[in-house]
Amino acid sequence: MKRALLALLLVFLVSAVEIEGEWMKGSFQRMHGLMFRMAPETLFFEIYNGEMNIHSIFVFFPFYAIYLDGDGNVVEKKRVEPFRLGVVNKRPAKVLIEIGLEEGEKIKVGEKVVLVDRLEDT
Repeated sequence: MKRALLALLLVFLVSAVEIEGEWMKGSFQRMHGLMFRMAPETLFFEIYNGEMNIHSIFVFFPFYAIYLDGDGNVVEKKRVEPFRLGVVNKRPAKVLIEIGLEEGEKIKVGEKVVLVDRLEDT
């Protein structure tokens, strides 16, 4: 609850966009991502070396891959079509967001983003 309030405060103070999603923490979660899901969900991935190679094999819908720097600024945004290999960010990033087209359309490169883990308060 406290983190949600802090995120809301940040949104108003720094004109940030709040995105609610789920962190993919374990190896299986990170490998699975959006595969075999019937509808897009918003997923967050930590990027360890500045670059992350993703694919959309067995993902049956297009989505956006949005890359953030360490300060939460959007540094790159890519539309990913189903059954694609080798989607890699060109700019160094710390976080990848996989998000549906409708929600992803609203996010622009250069914007500040605040991530809210929807499972944290449960």
